Amino acid sequence: MILLLVSVLGVVGLVRAAQQSQAVFAAAVDLPVGTEVSTADLRVEEVRLGEAGQAYVAAGTAIAPGTRVIAAVKEGELLPTRSLGADDGTGRRPMTIQLDGTVPAGVSAGSKVDVYATVQRSSASNEAPVSRIVLSGVEVTQVQVPEQSVGTAGESLIHVLVDPRDVAALVSARGSGDLLDVVALPAGATG
Repeated sequence: MILLLVSVLGVVGLVRAAQQSQAVFAAAVDLPVGTEVSTADLRVEEVRLGEAGQAYVAAGTAIAPGTRVIAAVKEGELLPTRSLGADDGTGRRPMTIQLDGTVPAGVSAGSKVDVYATVQRSSASNEAPVSRIVLSGVEVTQVQVPEQSVGTAGESLIHVLVDPRDVAALVSARGSGDLLDVVALPAGATG
């Protein structure tokens, strides 16, 4: 009988713990990479996350000046702690690279990549495509892969932080219509 009572009390305790909600921040507006975050950009949501709640910014947490979004958060999404970072003082600019196809293996948030541009030639041209390196060792902050459905192909987006002196090179490559590709650098590589 005592064993049964202890068992019931244990289950009741677990259920109560699972039902406890906690207040966490959610994005009140879209927060793209590079945005300086303030509490005006956030709203409070009461949610039941259990231990997973540690991965999100608790409501009432002071947002330090200079805190920026390093992985985009859409309006209404809970604010993951991993999506925030301090301004590193380098002045790097958040930029987006659009890929026609799949994201190469090894490319994920936090990885470093080299960016290549390939000149698009007409189908009548006999010249081989020419590729050139546009950026070397840029940090990836987010990878967005389109939802796949039968008969559709989407474009993947890779968000990177670019040194101010390299911004023009990437803008030029994007504007020229060149095909952009990224190549993951080995872990620990500096570019």
